Amino acid sequence: GCHLPPPSYRRALVFTLRDFFKRFVPRFLAFRGKGFLHASQRLLLPLWSAYEMKKALRTAMRAKK
Repeated sequence: GCHLPPPSYRRALVFTLRDFFKRFVPRFLAFRGKGFLHASQRLLLPLWSAYEMKKALRTAMRAKK
């Protein structure tokens, strides 16, 4: 089995916000908004991934009971 710690919303949010301010904002301003959808999907992926993993863990824990 895989023994990884459960995903953390806080950690995903911190990494997403850091990436937003370091990469997204300067590029958004430099290219005047072009490629916004692609960049926003890349930013939201860690948050969505953490949410889906937490949801799967909760479902698995309920199934065990």
